[in-house]
Amino acid sequence: MSPEVINGLFALAGTIIGVAGTWLITHRFKDRKQISVIVSPLARLLDVGSAVKPDVTVHYKGRPVEALSMGEIALQNTGNSPVQEVTAVITARDESSIIDCEIASANFSYDRQAVRLEGDDRKRTLTLDFLNPNDRFVLTFTLAGKRRAPDVLVRKLGVDVVSKRDYVNWIPDIYAEVVYGIFSQMPLFKYVFPLVKPYRLYMEARKKKGVQNRIEQAP
Repeated sequence: MSPEVINGLFALAGTIIGVAGTWLITHRFKDRKQISVIVSPLARLLDVGSAVKPDVTVHYKGRPVEALSMGEIALQNTGNSPVQEVTAVITARDESSIIDCEIASANFSYDRQAVRLEGDDRKRTLTLDFLNPNDRFVLTFTLAGKRRAPDVLVRKLGVDVVSKRDYVNWIPDIYAEVVYGIFSQMPLFKYVFPLVKPYRLYMEARKKKGVQNRIEQAP
């Protein structure tokens, strides 16, 4: 192969590498705005069977319920640019209602005034002033009625929204607390449950946690 051909091949290879490198750098570092919405599978807390419905009434925070589930919703900035004024609308599906919804956690420090959570049993609206890249915000909700995860809608001009069904955080302490709150209202609860070993272990852990919290809060 002549030197001219070899030099030509090197020149062509250099051009291809240069074009490819420019494309990769541009693609990697260009602004990419993306919000991922993750809805966890529902954890069943309570389901009153048809055989005992006429004789059993269970109340959660003062209202009667026949079925109760719990889940989590996470909003995360999975792009490389900040996104301002993020709004998520959480809507209960047929035969269910969102009877409780609260902020569970965030992987960043935030001003409470920059976060707004409002609405009723049918629809809750979460508004965040902004999310920086990798910022993650988690809500916990309690669902009464049919076990169907609510719809979560996030739409913003110029922002890609990715929806996923996946586990967000595993929070057994919260689930246990809800179940304890339900059954503690039943007359036979304090006589029957102390005989059950898992309940005794839970109460021991609860007492230890209370002592630890008092130690941490002591001046």
